[in-house]
Amino acid sequence: MNFRVPVLGFVVCLAASEAIADLRKIPDRLVVLTFDDGNISDVETVAPVLKNHGFGATFFITSGWLNRERRMTWPDVVRLQDAGFEIGCHTSGHPNLIPLSTEQIREEIANFDRECAKHGVKKATTFSYPGGHFDRRMLSVLTELGYTAARRGRDPEFPLDDAGGTGRAYFPGEDDPFLIPSTMTRGIGALEDKQIIDALAMAKDGAVTVLTSMACPTRTPTVQPQSSASARTCSISKIPAPQ
Repeated sequence: MNFRVPVLGFVVCLAASEAIADLRKIPDRLVVLTFDDGNISDVETVAPVLKNHGFGATFFITSGWLNRERRMTWPDVVRLQDAGFEIGCHTSGHPNLIPLSTEQIREEIANFDRECAKHGVKKATTFSYPGGHFDRRMLSVLTELGYTAARRGRDPEFPLDDAGGTGRAYFPGEDDPFLIPSTMTRGIGALEDKQIIDALAMAKDGAVTVLTSMACPTRTPTVQPQSSASARTCSISKIPAPQ
């Protein structure tokens, strides 16, 4: 089954905010690609494939995990930024934020911001909740620290499952931009191709499909990207707002 999609990254696609003056009709088959954690495969495997097809994406980095085995380095993150991809915040240490105090939550995010500034990565404006865990305090802290959007997982509509699964689509103008739902894949499940196809089918009538990858296998994916001639690209923060 071939499904031609305009593919975006997280920032460009989140233009449901009032800051985006260019109001355009949200096209059908509009997809946002996001990658979590800062795996080395993001720069070695994912980025070259995306560039080859003219696709955008957002890479949510856990700054405290960089320079570890099978993780990226700060120069790798800068390479992604220089290649035109968006760098988003996945905190400093990837904790479950719910048990933390509000000040500890703030420090997890602020420390990420400081490390980005130190290494020449521009200020992030989009966020991914570690493990998909979130509460109201986090939305307030993110707003305070200059963030404009955040991506969650597939719950509460579906059970939280570390193995991933199909979530619902995002409706700009209706959904809270700090609670953007997504479909999560790990690149290891036998049914993941079908889950991705099911998620892509939801990208119509003003809905945007957001895909999250926790890791990228080096094998060739069964679902092949289409020619860039049939795709328009962006990242999460500039999803066109509905007219």
